[in-house]
Amino acid sequence: MTCEVTPHHFTLIDEDVQYDSRFKMNPPLASREDRDALIAGLADGTVDAIATDHAPHEPALKDVEFDRAPFGVTGFETAIALGLELVHAGKLSLMRFVELFTSGPASVLGMTRSIAENQPGDLTIFSTDHNWTFLAQESASKSRNSPFDGRSFRGAPMATIVAGRIAYKR
Repeated sequence: MTCEVTPHHFTLIDEDVQYDSRFKMNPPLASREDRDALIAGLADGTVDAIATDHAPHEPALKDVEFDRAPFGVTGFETAIALGLELVHAGKLSLMRFVELFTSGPASVLGMTRSIAENQPGDLTIFSTDHNWTFLAQESASKSRNSPFDGRSFRGAPMATIVAGRIAYKR
């Protein structure tokens, strides 16, 4: 049995929704107590992985009445920063944070990874202190359906290396 949690579910609660379709996701956001239980599971090892649940939708699909909008939010660009909020708050150790984004998901998928010679060289280099603000209109995603538009963060991915080549650099 495995368990994953998304950044929007360990960050937001049902009171944040205000019937804005950028907050419409499945499962829906739950209570503060439920969010606290997710965070406890992340910290104590009950949860195996953080998954972005990245679900981009073109603006026309999300810019409708709440009940008609599709479920889903974008998540790639804010996932690390949201996880680091738990580290900065002392709710998660930095090592556990790294495990939840790396060896945890790899284990669920039956993969083994290491940083070594002749390995694929898939890495994300991140800063725990880089200050920035997420602006959906500047997103690399073709979609803008993020509940974190305009939110300021401390910590960010600085570079991503895929198969030994730089795929992203801040």
